[in-house]
Amino acid sequence: MKRNIFILSIGVTTLSACLTKTGSEGNLQMQYSHGYINAANTPVAVGLTAIASISDLQGNPIDISNARSNDNGVLSIQQIVDNKLYVQAETSGQINLTIDAGETGDVFILETEDIAEVQFGDLQSSVAAPEDTYIVAGSTVAITRTLRGNTGQSLTGFGLQGEISPATAGQWVTDDQSETIFISISEVGDFHLVYGESSKQYTAIDAAEITEWVFNAPESNELAVDQAFNISLYGKTNSQAVGLSNLVSSNEDVCTVEALLSTTEYFMLTTLSPGMCELSVAATGEPLLRYEIIE
Repeated sequence: MKRNIFILSIGVTTLSACLTKTGSEGNLQMQYSHGYINAANTPVAVGLTAIASISDLQGNPIDISNARSNDNGVLSIQQIVDNKLYVQAETSGQINLTIDAGETGDVFILETEDIAEVQFGDLQSSVAAPEDTYIVAGSTVAITRTLRGNTGQSLTGFGLQGEISPATAGQWVTDDQSETIFISISEVGDFHLVYGESSKQYTAIDAAEITEWVFNAPESNELAVDQAFNISLYGKTNSQAVGLSNLVSSNEDVCTVEALLSTTEYFMLTTLSPGMCELSVAATGEPLLRYEIIE
């Protein structure tokens, strides 16, 4: 195993005017609270869920307990948590979302649209091209995706449910709030992610093909509670191809590890309580890192 030193720097430049929109009465503003960057005018994909946050024009959360859709057959409110609306697109169309908040109430127009195409992303590695990057069987990895409507514009929402073909290759685990698909692959060979007419091929390799696991992680054997650390991991084959797997914590009461920004190579280790934190490579089950978590 080889330890590399790296610094992960992620910069995101956004235009707030694109990410938020003001209601028709000019009293409140709305933005999406799922995904990474979603313009507030992006239609919600039919069948999926979106989270809309409502605030005053200064960005302060407000009471939205009286929020209502004028057509639940197009877009329905599933849940209200603080100033966040969990809405689901039922059919293609347009609705008025009314927020009754006294003198500061407002109305937002939200659109919904059918999914015409799912663009599945490539496997991403910092050291190899997509065509030389593979999933190691026995792993759960993140796959980015983009949704397009009939007009070709991007759609937003999460909860996409597609298929893996052949079905024996693995499992479509979830399409989470980051608008990223997580799949668990158990068989070696080629497989496809499929949604409607959209499809993309990926390849899984055997863990025995990995000759070296290259990782970067905290070098100290002791880590403090309530901290977060970046870890990177990938496997190398004799042909210098890259195999991707995920890390698994042996005790999630002590520490957790999850994909960082839904990438396939970078992870976030979070320390929760005192004890032994052991991280294993999912594809092999072998321990890779051990830390003593201290107060």
